[in-house]
Amino acid sequence: VLIKDNHIVAAGSIAVAIDRCVNRLKGSLSLMKVEIEVKNMEEIKKVLKCNGIHRIMLDNFSVAQIKDAVDVINHVVEVEASGNVNLENVRDIADTGVDFISIGALTHSPKALDISLEIRKTTSFPS
Repeated sequence: VLIKDNHIVAAGSIAVAIDRCVNRLKGSLSLMKVEIEVKNMEEIKKVLKCNGIHRIMLDNFSVAQIKDAVDVINHVVEVEASGNVNLENVRDIADTGVDFISIGALTHSPKALDISLEIRKTTSFPS
């Protein structure tokens, strides 16, 4: 389950969003992982005070901010870097110690490939 920024706004706070999600999943929580998207260190600190989160997604953090976040989270939960990730900076991000990296450009920004199928009439058919 991914708790995103709009879920947090709708719930009123990070703690309420997490609590509602975890309570809804009671009984099946062992089968489901809960991930929450955060946009700054303040939100990370709030998440770390809650129970039931398996992964924190760092949204649009700089490489330096990711390193600081990894240090603060300190292996309490898994850490994923997302947003502003590209093939030029993915190595630097990997070196921060995150567990996962999302590269949205792989799905939303690929270059189109023009593939066509042309059938040509031949004068004779093979026997």
